[in-house]
Amino acid sequence: MINLGVTGGIGSGKSMVCSIISAMGYPVYNADLEARQLVDSDPDLILSIKELFGEDIYTKNQLDRKRVAEVVFSNQNMLEGLNAIVHPAVTKHYKTWVDSHKTRGLIVKEAAILFESGANIGLEKIVVVTAPLEVRIQRVVKRDGLSEESAMKRMNNQLPQDELVKRGDYIIENDGVKLILPQVVRVINNLVKDF
Repeated sequence: MINLGVTGGIGSGKSMVCSIISAMGYPVYNADLEARQLVDSDPDLILSIKELFGEDIYTKNQLDRKRVAEVVFSNQNMLEGLNAIVHPAVTKHYKTWVDSHKTRGLIVKEAAILFESGANIGLEKIVVVTAPLEVRIQRVVKRDGLSEESAMKRMNNQLPQDELVKRGDYIIENDGVKLILPQVVRVINNLVKDF
């Protein structure tokens, strides 16, 4: 079994790449999406988050993500505290997911902060999805309804794209010029062939 990581900065197009891989028949674990679900459903995680931010950070059993974002993207210590709570829970959940997909030839883990969180450990290969900064900002502003300043704050809490490129095994350029589908198919076919 090949355990592949897909990463890239916010707005780079990781989810688009992973949707293509999923359409090719390979299971994809979206660490960011799973984290969002776990913070609203895992009792131990909820308790720890309330201890960090206060009881009122949850309204009707839902994490107030907007308030959390305002705090963590302007306070590095709070961001590190939140990550120290959430990342171990996601890692545990991911291991269970991997166990349920062991018979598959290729499985994929999508994560925005793959290296920063240590989620790259145990992955055989890493795909980095890139896009020009201006394109990424516009995508995030449009998709998430953020200001350019808020989008940049989030980007500044991730590894720079050039550092990701250095650490990746495969690069997929999602610049709006190159076709993304042939790049993804080529990478996946090469991976499956090589293993």
